[in-house]
Amino acid sequence: MRKISFLLRNIIALIVAIPFYFFKNGTYAFYSPHGKKGNVKYLYDHYLLKKESAFFVEKDDISSDLKFISLAIKLARARVLFLTHGVGGLPISWLLVCRVQLWHGYPLKKILLDCNDDCNPFKLGFLNKIYSYFYKKRIDVSYNYLITSDSLLGNILAKSFDFEEKKVKYFGSPSIEIAGSEVISKEIKGKGFKVLYLPTWRDGELVIKDIIEELFEKIDKNFLNKNNIEIHIKLHPNDLACIEHINSVGKIKVIPYDIGDMISFIRQYDCLITDYSSCCFEFSPMKKPIIFYTPDIDTYLSKRGMYLELKALIGEERVILTIDELKVMLVKAKNEPQKYTYDFERYVGKSDGCMDKIYHEFK
Repeated sequence: MRKISFLLRNIIALIVAIPFYFFKNGTYAFYSPHGKKGNVKYLYDHYLLKKESAFFVEKDDISSDLKFISLAIKLARARVLFLTHGVGGLPISWLLVCRVQLWHGYPLKKILLDCNDDCNPFKLGFLNKIYSYFYKKRIDVSYNYLITSDSLLGNILAKSFDFEEKKVKYFGSPSIEIAGSEVISKEIKGKGFKVLYLPTWRDGELVIKDIIEELFEKIDKNFLNKNNIEIHIKLHPNDLACIEHINSVGKIKVIPYDIGDMISFIRQYDCLITDYSSCCFEFSPMKKPIIFYTPDIDTYLSKRGMYLELKALIGEERVILTIDELKVMLVKAKNEPQKYTYDFERYVGKSDGCMDKIYHEFK
């Protein structure tokens, strides 16, 4: 019944919105189902600084039938709709506006049309072929343009959409532009060492719960106190429910909420621990150490697959598999931080002036 109700609401909203398509007002729309965060947030802020008429689609905008229809009209009149995920939840009048996909990071793990799990959800081959055909068509119809960089991972991202060259704009990434926009001291100031652990989303797998529990169990307070290390754990918003039962203890703290401005947030930290997440590319311009802790790497690779081998990206000896190895690496990163910083420009390209390029392209 809920799907039928949503379909009827969309049909009504589209019928009402179509006449307004002929009365464009030049506004810019921004949307992510995860809220105002990441690339879409930074670009939205940029448009506001330019004094442009822009609006961000909030969850409340689709909470009732009247608001849904009102949003459908606003989208029909808009010049451009910028996205970092899909169009799910929006009125179907998004078809009446130019859609620009900013995406939400450069992929290490395989995604979209390159991901076997995404394209083959059924056991029968012919069903998977039918599903893959419509999956590709949905991606093609949903977005008019993709923003990425002319780089190794940027071109891999474009390939995962299977877009023609004319649909890809090689401007870079707003979040990486923001990350590199300030000169960050390479020195670790003060005696304390503040570490952020940002593991990737594992498609709803509960393995992240086991990983976090082991970290609490095996990184003891004596080690943290002796080395003056503090660890904050920030999970993907879809994984927060997995650790509701885990409470912060001593110098290991769980952040139980989502973050909007991730770049400002991660700047507070002296070191990043991650695994297969693209957050490493946003942290690297800050010239601070990054540790890759991948206790489930074999399982993850067999299920999801990756575009680049981590050992090729950072060196085989730096792929950390156990808590004991992690503790050793934390001490090394604290004592010699410059040895564990990375320049990933070869993989993600440059993003200098990215948001101005987007602004002028779609003006």
